[in-house]
Parts: sequence; C-alpha cells; structure tokens
Amino acid sequence: MKRSLLDIRIKERLHVHGSVVPGEVKARIDQTLEGLPHGKRRRKRSRSSSYKWAWVAGIVLVAGSVLAVNGNTFADTVKPFLQSIFASMGDKGVSDRPNQKELPVLLSKEDKGYTLQIHEVQYDGMRLSFSYSLAHKDGIPQQDYVKPVFQLDSSVKKIAPGVLNSDSGALWGENKIGIVNYFFDRDVPDPFPLKINVPQIAVSGSDAVVKQMVTGNWSFEIKEDKSGDVTERTYDGSYTVKKDDVQFGVVKSRMAASAVIWSLHMELPRNLYREDPDFNYGMKYEVTYGDGLMLGTITSSSASKVEGRSLPEEKWTEIRDIRLFTEPVPEGVKAVTVVPVLMVYPKTDKAGEYSEKPLQQLAVKIPLS
Repeated sequence: MKRSLLDIRIKERLHVHGSVVPGEVKARIDQTLEGLPHGKRRRKRSRSSSYKWAWVAGIVLVAGSVLAVNGNTFADTVKPFLQSIFASMGDKGVSDRPNQKELPVLLSKEDKGYTLQIHEVQYDGMRLSFSYSLAHKDGIPQQDYVKPVFQLDSSVKKIAPGVLNSDSGALWGENKIGIVNYFFDRDVPDPFPLKINVPQIAVSGSDAVVKQMVTGNWSFEIKEDKSGDVTERTYDGSYTVKKDDVQFGVVKSRMAASAVIWSLHMELPRNLYREDPDFNYGMKYEVTYGDGLMLGTITSSSASKVEGRSLPEEKWTEIRDIRLFTEPVPEGVKAVTVVPVLMVYPKTDKAGEYSEKPLQQLAVKIPLS
C-alpha cells in the first residue's frame, strides 16, 4: 500500500511500528451511521447486506417463515420467536436482561399505515435506552430501509443540553426493530421525563439514499425511574502522553452499569492533515483490558478547533475533545488502556485497502479503583 504523507509523518513523530490491520471502508461508514456496538476488531457487513442476512448474529429466524402484521400487533406476531430486542441485538449494557416470556408493549402509535411500538426501557441515570419496532399494515419491502426520525423535545434539551443519542436498527422479517440510546453527561432528574417527537419516517433503498419522507405523528413520552448509580472520576496531567508535538490524554470517566463515557483530549499539528491526493484519514479510539480484550464502542462524538491562526500555518494546532461511549467495564477489571487508532481510507482502488494503525505510543493506562 502506498505510504501517505500523513502516515510517514506520524510514523516519524511517534516512531510507530507494526503491521497494517486490514478492514473495510463500508464497515466503518456503516458503524458511524448506525452507531452499532462492536467489540474486537473484525469485519462487519454493510447496511445493504443486512437486508440479506437480517441480522443472523443474535437473531434466529425460523427457516422459511415470514413475519407479517396481518392486523396483529408486532409483539403478538413475534411472541414465539423474540422475547427481548435488548437481548437479541443490544450491546452488553442492555443485553443482560432478566428472562421474559414475551416481548412487552409499553406504548403504541399508529399513523399513515405505520405502527411504532416501544417495548423495553432501561435507565440508570447516565443512559436511557428503549427498544422499538416499526411495522406497516402492508409489510415493509425487503429492499427498503425505514427509520423513524427521533427528535428530543426542546424541554428535554434544556434539562440535559449535553445529551447524545444513537439509534441502531435491523430488519426482522417485514418489520424494523431497533434500540435508541440517550447518554447524559451530567446529573438529570429522577424519574427523567423523556419526551420524543417522531414527525417523520425516512424510507430509503439499499443504496441508503432517502427516497421518501413519510410525515405523521408517532411522538411519545417515557417516564422511567433510575435504577443504578453513576460514578464520575477526573484525571490529571499524568494521564496525558506527549510525543514531540502530539499529545493525547484521558480527562474524565463517567461510569454506570450500562455504559462508560470517556472524555478524551488530543492536540496535534494541523499540517498533518493537509490534503492528500490518495487518502482520507480519520481517528477512532479503543479501550482494552486484560489480555487484549476490548470494550465494545456504542458511539462517539467530538468537537475540534484550531489554535494559532495568527501564526504561519505550519504552526497551527488542532485541538480535539472527544466523548467515547463504550460498553460497561466487566466486574473485577482494575485498569483499562485507551489508544487512538488512525484510520486510512483510500480514495481509489489503486491506493490500496482501508487500514487501521493503533498508535500505541500514545496509549494511556487508566486505573479504575
């Protein structure tokens, strides 16, 4: 694979050695769009392939059977096959649920032929998750991808302006199922009145291009009591690694039984990201523990700014503040290691394959007790 300017410079600055880990550009794009949880580095299906496989991993379909609404509720239709969407397709923060005989229906809204149902809710003061299903009276064609447009009500944003959400979904026969997560970076009221506006349903094809926006009203409100505690810890400068003019550190952790929010900080020369004719670049972050085990990433967000614009461009510094949301830390783990990973996206087939390069020289080990 052709070595890029950024690749060479980072290797020179950080003395990065090791083999290139192969991957797929579509897998990374799919993870970004869908917020899918992941554990150890592995190949994933693109969103279009999920129509063919219908989430074989974690969901077992009865051979030859086709689920259809036919006047019944979604929950009634799947009772013999699906008892928990959390358990079937959720990350470890929600999948460890008590056994239940059938999929509950907490509320249901119907409009324009679409029925949206909420099935399970979990809230521990830091993360509020709910599972949902979406069905159409005539069934949802396999070639279509439908997604409710979940919007936080303005009253909720005033209470929790730092809230971040993710929505991962899958097909189940002729229906759509999914899990929505809301993460809070501060203390919020208990119980928390989560009011969600759902004014539209987006319908797209296998190419992910939206071909129709169905307007209606599927809005609802969830009031759930908190179950669990949240532990917050800040880290001083000793948990920041500096290598020449690049630095990376862990600033804060916010831990609960359902997830962990890691607040990260990175500074690097802006000129490392000059336009490259062959490659685009990105950065992700991984949290490992024990003998190379990895916490699954649920989602992430970041904000960046450039300092020193009054100076020559080669002296500009890009400052990034990242929030990384992972599955909970297993019981008994005393420390974790956070490492940034450089993602290299080739612009053309001739440029080679997508690759990931863990920057181990910037790894930060964090004690948890």
